[in-house]
Amino acid sequence: MTKDETIIPVHQWTDGGTEVLILRCCDKDGKSYGGFQWPLEVGAAVEVPDWEPTAECGNGLHGWPWGLSMGDGKDPDWAGRWIVWGADPATVVLLGGKVKAPRGMIRFVGDWQAATAFVLAGQIRWVHQASRGAASSTGSSGAASSTGNRGAASSTG
Repeated sequence: MTKDETIIPVHQWTDGGTEVLILRCCDKDGKSYGGFQWPLEVGAAVEVPDWEPTAECGNGLHGWPWGLSMGDGKDPDWAGRWIVWGADPATVVLLGGKVKAPRGMIRFVGDWQAATAFVLAGQIRWVHQASRGAASSTGSSGAASSTGNRGAASSTG
């Protein structure tokens, strides 16, 4: 497989920029688990005091990269405050469908519909690059069935 065929994992996807955009929900006041207060101003920096780069929940800022796997690890609060924050991909730790990072920048604050719309274009581009060879393939990737290196439904690679 050539470098151009390498699929970038969603927790490392920057959509041509420098940040992974991460979606999360908080209560209406911007507080999350344990009472952590998120800044509610676009452009504000956010950081946790107790960062641990382990692949375990806790000790980091959490959310769903590009809004994918929404609900993994947390039931969404549809009436709450929704935040999109950007993180350096080198610091993002995958926790199943959700991720955590030590710090980031607030890029959006609003309701869930507008927050998901904010990340939608980058989400679609990630899906597109991750699904090259979509129906079936005997090459290096395929989303339905494959005899190469990747396949979402079934694979012999």
